[in-house]
Parts: sequence; C-alpha cells; structure tokens
Amino acid sequence: MALAIKYEHLIADEIVDGQDALATLAGVDRSQISRILRLRLLAPDIQEAILNLPEVEEGRDIFNWTKIDVLTRIECWRKQTHRFKSLRLPRTSSITGTLNAE
Repeated sequence: MALAIKYEHLIADEIVDGQDALATLAGVDRSQISRILRLRLLAPDIQEAILNLPEVEEGRDIFNWTKIDVLTRIECWRKQTHRFKSLRLPRTSSITGTLNAE
C-alpha cells in the first residue's frame, strides 16, 4: 500500500514519466506497477487497514495479494469493505474500529 502511494506521487509530481519509466526504475514489469497502483482504488478504510497490518518478521505474509487485487475491481467502496471483512485478515484496534463501525 505504501508503495502504491509513493508510486502515485512519483507519477503525479512528474518525477517519473509514467508507469513504463517507473517499472524500469523499480526493476519490474509494467503489469506489476499497474497492480500496485490499483491498490489506490480501494476504499480509504481498506487502505488504512492494509497500512496497519502487522509487519511480517518471519514466515508467511498474511497479505493475500490475489484476494486484495480482486477488491480493486469492485467499484463500490461499500461492497469492497464488505468483501474485505470476509478475508479474515488479522485485525488491529484501528482496523477493527474503522471497518466494524458500519
């Protein structure tokens, strides 16, 4: 999520000349940049929840990229949030407060 925010600013502030240049700079293909940038299409409460997920020190990351990527294709933030709640990601107090308030 943090990369999505950073990449969006790099493009918006014209520090890089679009997604192709950003992909070259980051050493990945353009599709990976597009996938990361799509995270900015998520509802603000989901973006906040992702940013507040606990850091993975060892073992598997609890972030399920495939399930989150599916959410970016849902236009309605309310529907995104409903679907996000069913993913069973670990909750921190700020996530619980934000997403369970509805």
